[in-house]
Amino acid sequence: GGNCIYYTRDKKVNSNGKRINYDTIALDISKYIKEEGEYTITFRYKITGNCSGANPFSGVIRTSTYTSFATSGSDNNIYGGIGSAESVESGVWAEYKTTLFVKSTDIGVGGKWKLGLQTINDEITAIYLDDVVIKPVYYDSMKQHVESAQTWVANEAVFVSNKWYDDAYHDVTMDLILTNGHVTYTIPCFWDGGRVWRARFVCPSAGTWIYTTTCYNTSDAGLNNQENKFECTEYSGDYDIYKHGFVTAKYNNATRQKYFTYADGTPFFYLGDTHWNFDSEPINIFKTIVNKRTQQGFTVYQSEAGSNSSIFQDGFTASDLVRIRNLDEKFKYIAQNGLVHAHSQFFFPSYMDDFINYYGQL
Repeated sequence: GGNCIYYTRDKKVNSNGKRINYDTIALDISKYIKEEGEYTITFRYKITGNCSGANPFSGVIRTSTYTSFATSGSDNNIYGGIGSAESVESGVWAEYKTTLFVKSTDIGVGGKWKLGLQTINDEITAIYLDDVVIKPVYYDSMKQHVESAQTWVANEAVFVSNKWYDDAYHDVTMDLILTNGHVTYTIPCFWDGGRVWRARFVCPSAGTWIYTTTCYNTSDAGLNNQENKFECTEYSGDYDIYKHGFVTAKYNNATRQKYFTYADGTPFFYLGDTHWNFDSEPINIFKTIVNKRTQQGFTVYQSEAGSNSSIFQDGFTASDLVRIRNLDEKFKYIAQNGLVHAHSQFFFPSYMDDFINYYGQL
């Protein structure tokens, strides 16, 4: 209706004298969600105060009954997180976007589903929200076959199932079989919420490639026996990782040593440093660091996704995809800048000693 939602701190203070709670209204979104599916939630936000580059707040859905997306807390205070906002300067409007997955069992359970904020940064004195939009994702429009490719550059095919699965992550096994008539690769597909599965792959040589899909549920025509043919040409850009192929290790029999090389045998020089907890960094800060490392001639971007380490401890559900997609966007940006992405833990000196002692004897 054109009215801002306004969050302001109340009068309660902690031991440091800071006001610790917020007074606000919250939006009841249950009346806008009538069927199972994936919904996008977007709004503009503006803060007053300074959160020093940190995330200003997290989104939350609070319910009075348990649902597939709100499972934590206690009776009448059940909640589910829906992502964090990016850092923004005081007084500047920015956009927040997240995803909510709703199952058929959630519809009609009673109670209100309240959209609000939590874990608000201590330095913020007020937050304004405006232009809140909730709309369903239409899966059929997301289907995507690969039409053309370049060698060593990632491709993505998107498939939409003909049915809903109660536990898609565990219940569906799907592979993409890729071949050029000389070599064949089997690529596992992954579930990306709702009725969507994706496959990502590269072609190591130019020419005609064909893929087909197999799904354990052979009656699901959206996932099983999908076919496609496309042409792959030689990479025409400037990044070595796509000119020469994946990084591997070559063993020199004369020196009894291993060396990093690209797939075509070109030597690879490992130069990188580590972005700790990069998953929790706002995307603008993350991109600034990647851009700087690219300009400096780094070849490797080491990362450590610490704050997402608990995603799989209680299984994997659609609500976890919000955090996975945050990582996915950053992984893609690293690849687009021609950097090799490595997990930092593999390169702690103490771990490397153990790694060399064990695998060096094979």
